[in-house]
Amino acid sequence: MVGPSITTRANGQETKARLLRTTETLFASKGVAGVTMRGVAEKAQTNLASVHYHFGSKEAMVLEMIQSKIEPINSKRRKRLDEAKVKFADKPLPNIEIFRALIHPVGEEVEKQITNQNGIIEIISRSFTEPAEFLDKIQKRFFGELSQDFMTELKKTNPNEKLFQ
Repeated sequence: MVGPSITTRANGQETKARLLRTTETLFASKGVAGVTMRGVAEKAQTNLASVHYHFGSKEAMVLEMIQSKIEPINSKRRKRLDEAKVKFADKPLPNIEIFRALIHPVGEEVEKQITNQNGIIEIISRSFTEPAEFLDKIQKRFFGELSQDFMTELKKTNPNEKLFQ
C-alpha cells in the first residue's frame, strides 16, 4: 500500500508538471504578458493557491518552464564542447567544432519537436518578441556562463580577431 505522503508528493509533482505544460502553451501563444497565474490555474484545472505554492510568482513559473526547455540543450552543448576539447587536446579548437557544439543541440531538439511536439520552436520564437528586460534575465540565467565558455574557445582559436577581444 502506498502511504499518504508518497501519494501526495506524486500528485503534487503531476500538478506542477501540468502547470508547467500550461505555462508553456500560454507563453507560446501569448508571451509573458499573456501568462497569468490565474489563467494558468484555470487552464490546468487547479486552484490559484496551487500555482502560488509551486512557483511563488508568475516570473518564477515562466522562468522554470523556460529552464526545462533550455537546460537539456545547454547540457548537450557543454558536453559537446568538452568532448571537442578532449579530441583536440591542448590545441585550439577549430571554429567548426566550436559552432557545431553550440548549434547542433538546438537542431536536435527542434527535430525532436517535430515528432514529440515538445514546444521548443514556439518557446524560442516567442522569446524573441519579449521585452528586453525579460530577455536579459533569460540570457543571464541560462546563457551567461555558457556564453563565456564558448567565447573563451573562440578567443583561443582566433587570438588576433578583434571581434573576440
